[in-house]
Amino acid sequence: LGLMLTGGVWASAVSEAEAAVEVPILMYHSILQRENGNEYCLSAQAFRADLEYLRDHGYHTIFISQLADYVNQGTPLPDKPVAITLDDGHLNALTAVLPILEELDMKATVSVVGEYTQKSVAEDDPNPNYAYLTWEDISALARSGRVEIGNHTFCLHQMGDRRGAEKKCGESEACYQ
Repeated sequence: LGLMLTGGVWASAVSEAEAAVEVPILMYHSILQRENGNEYCLSAQAFRADLEYLRDHGYHTIFISQLADYVNQGTPLPDKPVAITLDDGHLNALTAVLPILEELDMKATVSVVGEYTQKSVAEDDPNPNYAYLTWEDISALARSGRVEIGNHTFCLHQMGDRRGAEKKCGESEACYQ
């Protein structure tokens, strides 16, 4: 069992006897009150329109963990499943995204970068235009039942001389670990 990318859509490879279920995964970053020209930011109005389109066309949002349960354990998915994900853990996942999810009866997976959360706690500047979630904010999202928290690494966005989690050329196993 596993996941495969077919036609730009992740689908589960269950078995040859079962038909694969296509599960679109829509990935967002920052949802702002209005567009700011940054390609990683979307207005709350546009995000809401995306979700309304999905709802109006019979899609049902799922958590990434539900997709994993389907692949690994055969747990059924709803008809026309779709996963909504938000990378990096921006504060506006709480201030802008959560109210829309609640209003439209949908769910999403927010994957946080631990280092950004640590810095956000230290900076104590809760501006939803650029701040990241604090540990308290993350707990509030998880308690909502609308948001699943995912891990988007602790600090691998700082690439430096290392490419992600890849072992560096000439690096000993002990140093790598």
